[in-house]
Amino acid sequence: MVKLPFSTLDVSTRNLPTRYPKDPQTLGEHLLKRQLDLQMSRDTMAEYLGVNEHTISQWVVGADTPRIPYMKKVIDFIGYYPFPEPKTLGERIVRYRRINGLNQTELANLIGFNVCTVSAWEKGGSKIWPKTVNKIEKFMQGSC
Repeated sequence: MVKLPFSTLDVSTRNLPTRYPKDPQTLGEHLLKRQLDLQMSRDTMAEYLGVNEHTISQWVVGADTPRIPYMKKVIDFIGYYPFPEPKTLGERIVRYRRINGLNQTELANLIGFNVCTVSAWEKGGSKIWPKTVNKIEKFMQGSC
């Protein structure tokens, strides 16, 4: 704790653990940073996200990634979208699904397309007609 000689203001700072990710790059690092910022135990974090501690550990070290049913809650827990900003329509579709906790089949049913088509769009392996692009973009903008 540091006290300024001319003030009663306490300017103490919390000592950050050596494993604290100051500039998180991976989903695991974003999860760990949020956990440490909240000073939350791993078991409390696991309970909040609806998984066990082992699963959290796998996510943090990058040995596994959250499945779609958990991704929405993970993004809500972190407080922002922890992946690179999407550049293509396919990447924007993936982002939309992650934020809304939808698998490809669920999204395909919502927008009226085949799941194989949605998968191909995400991979960038299928031409999309401009009218279809507009329909998808409008759907994603109106539903977020």
